[in-house]
Amino acid sequence: MRVILVGRAWIPIVLVLTISGWGTPSSASIARNLPSTDTVESGSGQTADREEIRLATRRGRIRHTVRRGETLSELANEYGVTVDEIRRWNDLESDLIRVGQELIIRTSSSRSNEQNQNSSGRNSQRRTGTSYIVERGDTLSRIAQRYGVTVSDLTAWNPGINPDRIREGQELSIRVPSGRHRSSSIGRPNRGRLSLGVQLEPGPGYRVRNPSRSWGTQDTIRLLTEVFDRMHRRYPDAPNVTVGDLSYQRGGRMRPHASHQSGRDVDIGYYLVNRSDQGGFARATPETLDVRLTWYLLKSFIDTGAVQYIFVDHELQAALYDYLRQRGATQQQLAEWFQYPRRNGGGGIIRHARGHDDHIHIRFRCSPMDNRCTN
Repeated sequence: MRVILVGRAWIPIVLVLTISGWGTPSSASIARNLPSTDTVESGSGQTADREEIRLATRRGRIRHTVRRGETLSELANEYGVTVDEIRRWNDLESDLIRVGQELIIRTSSSRSNEQNQNSSGRNSQRRTGTSYIVERGDTLSRIAQRYGVTVSDLTAWNPGINPDRIREGQELSIRVPSGRHRSSSIGRPNRGRLSLGVQLEPGPGYRVRNPSRSWGTQDTIRLLTEVFDRMHRRYPDAPNVTVGDLSYQRGGRMRPHASHQSGRDVDIGYYLVNRSDQGGFARATPETLDVRLTWYLLKSFIDTGAVQYIFVDHELQAALYDYLRQRGATQQQLAEWFQYPRRNGGGGIIRHARGHDDHIHIRFRCSPMDNRCTN
Protein backbone atom coordinates (compact mmCIF):
# COMPACT_ATOMS: atom_id res chain seq x y z
CA MET A 1 0.00 0.00 0.00
CA ARG A 2 1.25 3.47 -0.74
CA VAL A 3 0.02 6.42 1.26
CA ILE A 4 1.35 9.91 0.55
CA LEU A 5 1.71 11.86 3.75
CA VAL A 6 3.54 15.03 2.76
CA GLY A 7 5.62 16.57 5.49
CA ARG A 8 4.50 13.79 7.80
CA ALA A 9 5.72 13.91 11.36
CA TRP A 10 5.24 11.57 14.26
CA ILE A 11 4.32 12.22 17.88
CA PRO A 12 5.41 9.90 20.73
CA ILE A 13 2.78 7.46 21.90
CA VAL A 14 3.03 3.95 23.28
CA LEU A 15 0.34 1.51 22.26
CA VAL A 16 -0.07 -2.20 22.57
CA LEU A 17 -2.92 -3.42 20.35
CA THR A 18 -4.97 -0.31 21.20
CA ILE A 19 -5.04 2.94 19.22
CA SER A 20 -6.89 6.24 19.60
CA GLY A 21 -8.62 5.26 22.80
CA TRP A 22 -10.59 2.40 21.23
CA GLY A 23 -10.00 -1.09 22.58
CA THR A 24 -9.59 -4.07 20.29
CA PRO A 25 -11.55 -7.09 21.53
CA SER A 26 -10.27 -10.60 21.21
CA SER A 27 -12.07 -13.34 19.34
CA ALA A 28 -12.81 -14.90 22.70
CA SER A 29 -14.59 -11.78 23.96
CA ILE A 30 -16.75 -11.75 20.83
CA ALA A 31 -17.61 -15.40 21.29
CA ARG A 32 -18.64 -14.83 24.92
CA ASN A 33 -21.16 -12.18 23.87
CA LEU A 34 -22.37 -14.02 20.77
CA PRO A 35 -25.24 -16.51 20.95
CA SER A 36 -23.88 -19.71 19.54
CA THR A 37 -24.56 -21.46 16.41
CA ASP A 38 -20.11 15.17 -0.89
CA THR A 39 -17.64 17.91 -3.77
CA VAL A 40 -18.00 15.46 -6.69
CA GLU A 41 -14.74 13.95 -7.95
CA SER A 42 -14.49 11.21 -10.56
CA GLY A 43 -12.52 8.04 -10.04
CA SER A 44 -10.10 8.95 -12.84
CA GLY A 45 -9.61 12.36 -11.29
CA GLN A 46 -8.69 10.76 -7.98
CA THR A 47 -6.05 8.58 -9.69
CA ALA A 48 -4.65 11.57 -11.53
CA ASP A 49 -4.51 13.56 -8.30
CA ARG A 50 -2.53 10.81 -6.55
CA GLU A 51 -0.06 10.54 -9.43
CA GLU A 52 0.38 14.30 -9.50
CA ILE A 53 1.10 14.34 -5.78
CA ARG A 54 3.63 11.51 -6.13
CA LEU A 55 5.49 13.32 -8.91
CA ALA A 56 5.37 16.63 -7.08
CA THR A 57 6.68 15.00 -3.92
CA ARG A 58 9.75 13.74 -5.77
CA ARG A 59 10.33 17.25 -7.11
CA GLY A 60 10.17 18.63 -3.57
CA ARG A 61 6.97 20.68 -3.74
CA ILE A 62 3.26 20.50 -4.45
CA ARG A 63 0.96 23.00 -6.15
CA HIS A 64 -2.29 23.06 -4.20
CA THR A 65 -5.39 24.67 -5.72
CA VAL A 66 -7.57 26.18 -3.01
CA ARG A 67 -11.06 24.73 -2.74
CA ARG A 68 -14.17 26.30 -1.27
CA GLY A 69 -14.10 26.43 2.53
CA GLU A 70 -10.37 25.77 2.93
CA THR A 71 -8.23 27.92 5.21
CA LEU A 72 -4.47 28.27 5.65
CA SER A 73 -4.64 26.60 9.07
CA GLU A 74 -6.48 23.58 7.63
CA LEU A 75 -3.99 23.26 4.75
CA ALA A 76 -1.09 23.51 7.19
CA ASN A 77 -2.64 20.73 9.26
CA GLU A 78 -3.26 18.57 6.19
CA TYR A 79 0.30 18.85 4.83
CA GLY A 80 2.08 18.81 8.18
CA VAL A 81 3.57 22.31 7.85
CA THR A 82 2.90 25.65 9.54
CA VAL A 83 0.79 28.62 8.46
CA ASP A 84 3.90 30.83 8.57
CA GLU A 85 5.71 28.48 6.19
CA ILE A 86 2.87 28.57 3.65
CA ARG A 87 2.71 32.36 3.88
CA ARG A 88 6.48 32.63 3.40
CA TRP A 89 6.59 30.23 0.43
CA ASN A 90 3.79 32.13 -1.32
CA ASP A 91 4.60 35.74 -0.30
CA LEU A 92 1.22 36.09 1.42
CA GLU A 93 0.69 39.22 3.49
CA SER A 94 -2.26 37.75 5.42
CA ASP A 95 -4.10 34.49 6.06
CA LEU A 96 -6.74 35.25 3.42
CA ILE A 97 -6.86 32.91 0.43
CA ARG A 98 -9.38 32.59 -2.40
CA VAL A 99 -10.99 29.69 -4.23
CA GLY A 100 -8.88 28.67 -7.25
CA GLN A 101 -5.69 30.25 -5.91
CA GLU A 102 -2.55 28.12 -6.39
CA LEU A 103 -0.28 27.68 -3.40
CA ILE A 104 3.20 26.14 -3.22
CA ILE A 105 3.61 23.54 -0.47
CA ARG A 106 7.14 22.31 0.08
CA THR A 107 7.63 18.66 0.97
CA SER A 108 9.92 17.35 3.66
CA SER A 109 12.73 16.73 1.15
CA SER A 110 12.77 20.34 -0.03
CA ARG A 111 12.64 21.59 3.56
CA SER A 112 15.40 19.35 4.89
CA ASN A 113 18.15 21.93 4.57
CA GLU A 114 16.32 24.61 6.52
CA GLN A 115 15.30 22.07 9.17
CA ASN A 116 18.67 20.33 9.55
CA GLN A 117 19.77 22.12 12.69
CA ASN A 118 16.69 21.10 14.66
CA SER A 119 15.69 17.84 12.97
CA SER A 120 17.37 15.53 15.45
CA GLY A 121 15.55 16.97 18.44
CA ARG A 122 12.19 17.13 16.65
CA ASN A 123 12.44 13.59 15.31
CA SER A 124 13.22 12.20 18.74
CA GLN A 125 10.08 13.90 20.03
CA ARG A 126 7.88 12.71 17.18
CA ARG A 127 8.88 9.03 17.05
CA THR A 128 8.42 6.37 19.70
CA GLY A 129 8.20 2.61 19.32
CA THR A 130 4.84 0.87 19.34
CA SER A 131 4.70 -2.88 19.91
CA TYR A 132 2.71 -5.24 17.70
CA ILE A 133 2.66 -9.02 18.15
CA VAL A 134 2.30 -10.88 14.85
CA GLU A 135 -0.79 -13.11 14.64
CA ARG A 136 -1.39 -16.16 12.49
CA GLY A 137 -2.09 -15.15 8.89
CA ASP A 138 -0.49 -11.70 9.19
CA THR A 139 1.66 -10.27 6.42
CA LEU A 140 3.72 -7.10 6.47
CA SER A 141 1.46 -5.48 3.88
CA ARG A 142 -1.64 -6.20 5.98
CA ILE A 143 0.00 -4.86 9.14
CA ALA A 144 1.16 -1.76 7.26
CA GLN A 145 -2.35 -1.11 5.96
CA ARG A 146 -3.84 -1.61 9.41
CA TYR A 147 -1.64 1.12 10.91
CA GLY A 148 -1.57 3.49 7.94
CA VAL A 149 2.14 3.03 7.20
CA THR A 150 4.11 1.33 4.40
CA VAL A 151 6.03 -1.95 4.20
CA SER A 152 9.19 0.12 3.71
CA ASP A 153 8.45 1.86 7.03
CA LEU A 154 8.13 -1.49 8.80
CA THR A 155 11.38 -2.85 7.38
CA ALA A 156 13.19 0.38 8.30
CA TRP A 157 11.89 0.23 11.89
CA ASN A 158 12.73 -3.48 12.23
CA PRO A 159 16.28 -4.04 10.87
CA GLY A 160 16.97 -7.56 9.73
CA ILE A 161 13.35 -8.52 9.27
CA ASN A 162 12.51 -10.72 6.28
CA PRO A 163 9.57 -8.96 4.57
CA ASP A 164 8.48 -12.25 2.98
CA ARG A 165 8.54 -14.29 6.17
CA ILE A 166 7.27 -13.15 9.55
CA ARG A 167 6.29 -15.60 12.25
CA GLU A 168 3.42 -15.78 14.70
CA GLY A 169 4.37 -14.24 18.05
CA GLN A 170 7.11 -12.06 16.56
CA GLU A 171 7.21 -8.54 18.01
CA LEU A 172 7.41 -5.62 15.59
CA SER A 173 8.19 -1.98 16.24
CA ILE A 174 5.62 0.34 14.65
CA ARG A 175 5.58 4.13 14.79
CA VAL A 176 2.07 5.46 14.46
CA PRO A 177 1.29 9.01 13.27
CA SER A 178 -0.55 11.05 15.84
CA GLY A 179 -1.76 14.55 16.59
CA ARG A 180 -1.99 16.94 13.65
CA HIS A 181 0.05 14.60 11.44
CA ARG A 182 -2.45 11.73 11.43
CA SER A 183 -5.53 11.38 9.28
CA SER A 184 -8.63 13.11 10.57
CA SER A 185 -12.35 13.25 9.92
CA ILE A 186 -13.47 16.87 9.62
CA GLY A 187 -17.07 17.97 10.08
CA ARG A 188 -20.14 15.76 9.79
CA PRO A 189 -20.69 12.61 7.69
CA ASN A 190 -23.05 14.56 5.41
CA ARG A 191 -21.06 17.79 5.38
CA GLY A 192 -17.39 17.15 5.88
CA ARG A 193 -14.07 16.14 4.43
CA LEU A 194 -11.09 13.90 5.07
CA SER A 195 -7.53 14.94 5.84
CA LEU A 196 -4.57 12.64 5.12
CA GLY A 197 -6.86 9.73 4.23
CA VAL A 198 -5.72 6.09 4.11
CA GLN A 199 -6.83 3.76 1.31
CA LEU A 200 -8.42 0.36 1.97
CA GLU A 201 -6.79 -2.35 -0.11
CA PRO A 202 -8.24 -5.81 -0.87
CA GLY A 203 -7.52 -8.52 1.67
CA PRO A 204 -8.56 -11.98 2.89
CA GLY A 205 -12.32 -12.31 3.08
CA TYR A 206 -13.28 -9.16 1.19
CA ARG A 207 -12.88 -7.30 -2.08
CA VAL A 208 -12.86 -3.56 -2.76
CA ARG A 209 -15.30 -2.47 -5.45
CA ASN A 210 -13.78 0.91 -6.37
CA PRO A 211 -10.31 1.91 -5.05
CA SER A 212 -10.86 5.61 -5.80
CA ARG A 213 -13.84 5.58 -3.39
CA SER A 214 -12.21 3.52 -0.64
CA TRP A 215 -10.49 6.11 1.54
CA GLY A 216 -11.02 6.57 5.27
CA THR A 217 -9.34 7.68 8.45
CA GLN A 218 -6.57 5.51 9.85
CA ASP A 219 -8.95 4.36 12.57
CA THR A 220 -11.63 3.41 10.03
CA ILE A 221 -9.19 1.38 7.92
CA ARG A 222 -7.66 -0.24 11.00
CA LEU A 223 -11.05 -1.29 12.37
CA LEU A 224 -12.19 -2.65 9.01
CA THR A 225 -9.08 -4.75 8.45
CA GLU A 226 -9.12 -6.06 12.03
CA VAL A 227 -12.77 -7.15 11.78
CA PHE A 228 -12.29 -8.72 8.33
CA ASP A 229 -9.17 -10.53 9.57
CA ARG A 230 -11.10 -11.87 12.56
CA MET A 231 -13.98 -12.90 10.32
CA HIS A 232 -11.61 -14.72 7.97
CA ARG A 233 -9.90 -16.57 10.82
CA ARG A 234 -13.24 -17.69 12.28
CA TYR A 235 -14.83 -18.61 8.93
CA PRO A 236 -11.97 -19.18 6.45
CA ASP A 237 -14.31 -20.80 3.91
CA ALA A 238 -16.83 -17.95 3.91
CA PRO A 239 -17.21 -16.15 0.56
CA ASN A 240 -15.60 -12.77 0.05
CA VAL A 241 -17.90 -9.86 0.73
CA THR A 242 -17.81 -6.69 -1.32
CA VAL A 243 -16.75 -3.43 0.29
CA GLY A 244 -18.45 -0.57 -1.50
CA ASP A 245 -18.00 3.14 -0.90
CA LEU A 246 -16.09 4.77 1.95
CA SER A 247 -14.97 8.28 0.95
CA TYR A 248 -12.84 10.06 -1.62
CA GLN A 249 -9.20 10.64 -0.73
CA ARG A 250 -9.99 14.12 0.57
CA GLY A 251 -13.63 13.50 1.38
CA GLY A 252 -16.43 15.78 0.24
CA ARG A 253 -19.63 15.02 -1.63
CA MET A 254 -19.84 11.52 -3.08
CA ARG A 255 -22.88 10.90 -5.24
CA PRO A 256 -25.38 9.33 -4.82
CA HIS A 257 -24.76 9.39 -1.05
CA ALA A 258 -25.73 12.13 1.36
CA SER A 259 -23.04 10.92 3.77
CA HIS A 260 -19.66 9.24 3.10
CA GLN A 261 -17.96 12.65 3.19
CA SER A 262 -15.56 12.41 6.13
CA GLY A 263 -13.94 8.96 6.12
CA ARG A 264 -16.15 7.29 8.75
CA ASP A 265 -18.80 5.54 6.61
CA VAL A 266 -18.50 2.23 4.75
CA ASP A 267 -20.91 0.05 2.76
CA ILE A 268 -20.52 -3.75 2.90
CA GLY A 269 -22.50 -6.43 1.07
CA TYR A 270 -24.52 -9.07 2.93
CA TYR A 271 -23.54 -12.71 3.25
CA LEU A 272 -26.09 -14.76 1.31
CA VAL A 273 -26.86 -18.48 1.51
CA ASN A 274 -25.87 -20.71 -1.40
CA ARG A 275 -23.81 -17.98 -3.00
CA SER A 276 -20.09 -18.63 -3.27
CA ASP A 277 -19.27 -15.45 -5.19
CA GLN A 278 -20.19 -12.24 -3.39
CA GLY A 279 -19.00 -10.14 -6.33
CA GLY A 280 -20.99 -6.98 -5.83
CA PHE A 281 -24.11 -6.05 -3.90
CA ALA A 282 -27.18 -8.27 -4.24
CA ARG A 283 -30.58 -7.80 -2.64
CA ALA A 284 -31.04 -9.93 0.47
CA THR A 285 -34.32 -11.26 1.85
CA PRO A 286 -35.03 -12.99 5.17
CA GLU A 287 -34.87 -16.28 3.22
CA THR A 288 -31.58 -15.61 1.38
CA LEU A 289 -29.69 -13.83 4.17
CA ASP A 290 -26.96 -15.91 5.81
CA VAL A 291 -27.83 -14.82 9.34
CA ARG A 292 -24.98 -16.70 11.01
CA LEU A 293 -22.20 -15.07 9.01
CA THR A 294 -23.89 -11.67 8.83
CA TRP A 295 -24.46 -11.57 12.58
CA TYR A 296 -20.87 -12.51 13.38
CA LEU A 297 -19.70 -9.66 11.14
CA LEU A 298 -22.09 -7.14 12.71
CA LYS A 299 -21.28 -8.23 16.26
CA SER A 300 -17.55 -7.98 15.54
CA PHE A 301 -18.03 -4.35 14.51
CA ILE A 302 -20.23 -3.60 17.53
CA ASP A 303 -17.64 -5.07 19.90
CA THR A 304 -14.96 -2.64 18.71
CA GLY A 305 -16.82 0.01 20.72
CA ALA A 306 -16.27 2.46 17.85
CA VAL A 307 -19.54 2.06 15.92
CA GLN A 308 -22.12 4.83 16.05
CA TYR A 309 -24.77 3.26 13.79
CA ILE A 310 -25.29 0.28 11.53
CA PHE A 311 -28.03 0.66 8.91
CA VAL A 312 -29.85 -2.55 7.95
CA ASP A 313 -33.23 -3.03 6.29
CA HIS A 314 -36.10 -3.58 8.76
CA GLU A 315 -37.06 -7.01 7.38
CA LEU A 316 -33.47 -8.22 7.60
CA GLN A 317 -33.27 -6.96 11.17
CA ALA A 318 -36.28 -9.15 11.92
CA ALA A 319 -34.46 -12.23 10.58
CA LEU A 320 -31.38 -11.50 12.69
CA TYR A 321 -33.53 -10.69 15.74
CA ASP A 322 -35.42 -14.01 15.55
CA TYR A 323 -32.19 -15.94 14.97
CA LEU A 324 -30.61 -14.51 18.12
CA ARG A 325 -33.75 -14.82 20.26
CA GLN A 326 -33.93 -18.52 19.43
CA ARG A 327 -30.32 -18.87 20.56
CA GLY A 328 -30.83 -17.33 23.96
CA ALA A 329 -30.19 -13.61 23.50
CA THR A 330 -31.89 -11.64 26.27
CA GLN A 331 -34.45 -8.92 25.66
CA GLN A 332 -31.97 -6.38 27.01
CA GLN A 333 -29.32 -7.47 24.52
CA LEU A 334 -31.76 -7.37 21.62
CA ALA A 335 -32.90 -3.86 22.60
CA GLU A 336 -29.29 -2.67 22.73
CA TRP A 337 -28.51 -4.14 19.33
CA PHE A 338 -31.66 -3.57 17.27
CA GLN A 339 -34.19 -0.87 16.49
CA TYR A 340 -36.53 -3.72 15.49
CA PRO A 341 -39.42 -4.30 16.23
CA ARG A 342 -39.82 -0.51 16.36
CA ARG A 343 -40.00 1.12 12.95
CA ASN A 344 -39.33 4.68 14.10
CA GLY A 345 -37.62 6.34 17.00
CA GLY A 346 -34.31 5.79 18.73
CA GLY A 347 -32.84 2.73 20.34
CA GLY A 348 -30.46 0.12 19.04
CA ILE A 349 -27.19 0.45 17.18
CA ILE A 350 -28.65 -1.40 14.17
CA ARG A 351 -31.28 0.82 12.56
CA HIS A 352 -33.49 0.88 9.51
CA ALA A 353 -32.74 3.12 6.55
CA ARG A 354 -34.38 2.91 3.16
CA GLY A 355 -32.25 1.36 0.43
CA HIS A 356 -30.24 -0.95 2.70
CA ASP A 357 -31.59 -4.32 1.59
CA ASP A 358 -28.51 -5.00 -0.56
CA HIS A 359 -25.78 -3.65 1.71
CA ILE A 360 -24.89 -2.83 5.31
CA HIS A 361 -23.87 0.73 6.16
CA ILE A 362 -21.41 1.09 9.06
CA ARG A 363 -20.75 4.50 10.59
CA PHE A 364 -17.92 4.87 13.07
CA ARG A 365 -17.83 7.46 15.83
CA CYS A 366 -15.38 10.34 15.76
CA SER A 367 -11.98 9.34 17.10
CA PRO A 368 -11.19 10.96 20.46
CA MET A 369 -8.23 12.64 18.73
CA ASP A 370 -10.31 14.27 15.96
CA ASN A 371 -11.30 17.55 17.58
CA ARG A 372 -12.86 18.88 14.36
CA CYS A 373 -15.05 15.82 13.85
CA THR A 374 -18.79 15.95 14.56
CA ASN A 375 -20.85 12.82 15.29
